[in-house]
Amino acid sequence: MKFKTVHKKLDAAMKLDEDKGWFFAIDNGVKEEIVQLNTIDQLFDKGIDSLNKSLGKYANTTIELYKKPKGQKYSNITLKDTGAFYRSFTVEVTKDSIKINANPIKEDNNLFDDFGAEIVGLTTQNRMRVSEMILNNIIIYVKKQLQI
Repeated sequence: MKFKTVHKKLDAAMKLDEDKGWFFAIDNGVKEEIVQLNTIDQLFDKGIDSLNKSLGKYANTTIELYKKPKGQKYSNITLKDTGAFYRSFTVEVTKDSIKINANPIKEDNNLFDDFGAEIVGLTTQNRMRVSEMILNNIIIYVKKQLQI
């Protein structure tokens, strides 16, 4: 009887699908966390790009004429004025990659030209946080498939 159970588990293990596990692991919660880490944690809270490089400080005139009157944060550059840039963030998952996309085009400029393409992407620390989430979801997937 016990060998039958072991055989079933081994059979289920042989049928594990790496691609299905990958797509299961990167669910909407992980995608939302990726966007939050990029926009809120890095850009808004810390004013850094994916290389952990500061985006700089606002000029005093920008603070006095635009940021303070709107009640916006001005201790670091946030790249958030109307929120359109942050709302443009999406996460694309393929069989072998995760890609963060965003529209850097503003009315009169391109944020990539002004701050570098590295404003879209996660720091090493945030990539590790996402990796932990993915690993936890892969464990859930394997346990579910093996019914353990």
